Amino acid sequence: MATSHFFDREHDEYLILDVLNGLRPKIPINIPQDLVELIERLHQDPAKRVSNNIDFEYECRGLIREAEYAKLEFPKNKNDDSKAIEFDINKL
Repeated sequence: MATSHFFDREHDEYLILDVLNGLRPKIPINIPQDLVELIERLHQDPAKRVSNNIDFEYECRGLIREAEYAKLEFPKNKNDDSKAIEFDINKL
């Protein structure tokens, strides 16, 4: 079952300010490392990340293709699914 980002907080002006100051949603620990790295790159300050949408689209399609052909391995999560990696843009 999927949950929305920041499900444990009010979706109000304080959350908006926190996101503007670098707060990012938690990344689930049971997803492939390639996808984690892509998400972390997207969470970076827009001034620091690569802005080439063609490369991004190509990489996303590649990950989807790998998942479709079962080449993308999803780690087995032996722990509670609610545990995740928290990513803070200010700690880059």
